[in-house]
Amino acid sequence: MTHRNSALIIVLLSSFFSACTTAHYRPLTSRPTGNWQGSSLHWGGYTETRKSQNNYQIGFESYNFPGPEAVSYFSLVRAAERSAIDGKKKFYLEPSKVRTYHNVSHFAGYTIPGYCLTHLENIEKILPCGETVYIQQKVITHVPDRFEPPRDAYNSIFKISRKLSYTHRLSKPYNTYQILSDASRNTHGFGRPKISSVAHAQMKTWAETNN
Repeated sequence: MTHRNSALIIVLLSSFFSACTTAHYRPLTSRPTGNWQGSSLHWGGYTETRKSQNNYQIGFESYNFPGPEAVSYFSLVRAAERSAIDGKKKFYLEPSKVRTYHNVSHFAGYTIPGYCLTHLENIEKILPCGETVYIQQKVITHVPDRFEPPRDAYNSIFKISRKLSYTHRLSKPYNTYQILSDASRNTHGFGRPKISSVAHAQMKTWAETNN
């Protein structure tokens, strides 16, 4: 690789971290509790447990959004990021399907109290002399109580858990550099995952030495 091409790759990798990243790729810190619906940027993310020197358990979960395809992909990206942090150019990742769980949240009915709106209106008035004048008059409008009936919210939970190894052939060998490079270009359309500074530094080193 020429010095010019190497510098270009480093610039592209650096721009990855300043570009718009997906907020869904992050460590798991929060899950919804109680009755819930919809999705939140605070819910879900990846998990990682070290089993031994060369083996990890990688997981990812989401709540309604993003969907199962993204969940599977983000688990692969996290495996590649971990491999880059450990300085491993390739890794093996257990094939695994995303599990889907369904949740139903029950919300009780409630009443939204009524309220009054006050505004000024210009009222046209004709005087006895025939002259027309406009007088401002305060008008009060009452908005009645509104009852919201009981309802159910249907939610989907997506989870995946996969073994990562540098020594056991759990799958075909994955190229760490290629996976993270594809992620930086948003090749799969799930957003650009923001990886750690340690993984970023390793990617720059590999770029300078032609991977």
